[in-house]
Amino acid sequence: MSIDRYLLTVALAWAALAVFPGASEPFKVAGVALVAALLVLRTAVDMARLPRMAVLGCSAAALLAACCALEPAVALVGSLARAQGALIALALGVLAWTASGLRRGARQALYRHAAILGGLLASYALLQRFGVDGISWTHQVPGRPAATLSNATALAGWLVLLLPMSAALALAAGARRGLWWALTGLQLAALLAAGSRSALLALLAVGAALWLLQESRRRRYAAPALLAGLALLMALAFWRPASLQDRVQLWGTAVQALVVTAPLVDLHGQPDPIPALRPWIGFGPDQQQAPLAAARSPLGGRAEAAGWEADRAHQGLLDRALEMGLIGVLSGLLLVLAVARSLLRSWRTDDADQRREAICLALALGAWLLHLQAGFALTGDRTLAWVWIGLALGGLPADAPSAGRPAMRGGLILRIGLALLLVIGGLAAGGVLPDAQLRRLAPALAAERDFVDGQQRYARALAAEPQRAAVELVASAHAFESAARLRRFDRDAALAAASAWIEAAANGAGPAALQQSERWLQRLQAIGADEQRLAPLRARIAAVRAALGQRPTAAS
Repeated sequence: MSIDRYLLTVALAWAALAVFPGASEPFKVAGVALVAALLVLRTAVDMARLPRMAVLGCSAAALLAACCALEPAVALVGSLARAQGALIALALGVLAWTASGLRRGARQALYRHAAILGGLLASYALLQRFGVDGISWTHQVPGRPAATLSNATALAGWLVLLLPMSAALALAAGARRGLWWALTGLQLAALLAAGSRSALLALLAVGAALWLLQESRRRRYAAPALLAGLALLMALAFWRPASLQDRVQLWGTAVQALVVTAPLVDLHGQPDPIPALRPWIGFGPDQQQAPLAAARSPLGGRAEAAGWEADRAHQGLLDRALEMGLIGVLSGLLLVLAVARSLLRSWRTDDADQRREAICLALALGAWLLHLQAGFALTGDRTLAWVWIGLALGGLPADAPSAGRPAMRGGLILRIGLALLLVIGGLAAGGVLPDAQLRRLAPALAAERDFVDGQQRYARALAAEPQRAAVELVASAHAFESAARLRRFDRDAALAAASAWIEAAANGAGPAALQQSERWLQRLQAIGADEQRLAPLRARIAAVRAALGQRPTAAS
């Protein structure tokens, strides 16, 4: 069991700290998947505790959604920016299953290691907040540190999960109580610096609810606490009204995507073959961008946000429904109920340490779940959450073996198969497979390489002579087309291909390049006639066509 605890610590540290230029989330997923592959070979199938079956239910829902996804190949690893595909869902299920078998000593050691890791991450986040950071991070919001977790929202979720467990260590008797209080203080300061209203409110709300539930006489304070909570919610909501308006508009778009069953059409004119099943099985892990782009919210949004394309609904229930449909929502609900039942059983024991652990786990997981109703999770906080879920489902009060039905050790072939899937998927997420295999198993990563190649060629063409510029622009267009073939709903790649072809035509590539540009224009109009970026493209095509002395076509 000690080896399992160390491997879980490695997974937590890797998911939190590992970064890679341009692709940190796939890099994090790769490490977690490889650790999970080791764990799945060590962990026997133990049916003695049925609540663990809820973990299998969530993994099965993710697999079903991936197999029936809009782009099944993309669903394995997921997108480049997020990498939240079926691979990480399977890996996290393995981590939770393993954590559920840890005994008390290993559990406490895992909490200690996580608290120290939290101190390191919190310190770095505070340095970022005060501008002391030598790394130039991309897509960072000024004044809102993300440390090494890709996003300030993910950092806030990670700290919400960790703070109660760090406080539990500080509350326990011991010579190092001062250390744990110092780490808890650092983590709280970093949470405030992250600027997440939902995380702070969730921690306060769940903490107040648990305090009221512990004793019946406290329940008379429920009404005042509710009113105070609503007042605080309103204050925090209108603290940044633009963010609130954007979220409401995005949630309306997500609802539209769920209720409208018209088939999505890809860039090659192929419709979704199973549109009627999407409310049941979803669009696939990490594949929300296409349905969100096709849907339109009945609620008006800000003019400044008109051109934004979201890849998340930024609301936990809607996100899960879009990715895995009603089946995914139900499997998640069953897991929540299983965790709540297990924690309640631990809460009612006579063991003070076990009760404290159960209360702190309930606070951590409950606050994180509530925080996700106005945000989203990434690899770092999801990994920590699923390890905590496993510990909550295990709930063993001592180091002695659990009583009940004997464990069923078997399924070796199934475990080896799952381990191979995790290893291959991890290598794909890390981008270390040969190009041909990478295009099949991680097309989002391969598409990004083609897209970057197209951008570089386009930039070289701008500085080249007209004849050389045409050659570079044609090569750039081919690279963008390659990216679009790998991602059938990638409007950015299609727009870039159309732009490269029209500029190639303008630099002497001839009418054939102009026709290629119009072909991509037609595909873009088929997938989204209201795409705002089409108007400038049409105007440019018309200008080049006029310069070449050709008559306009219906497409342009």
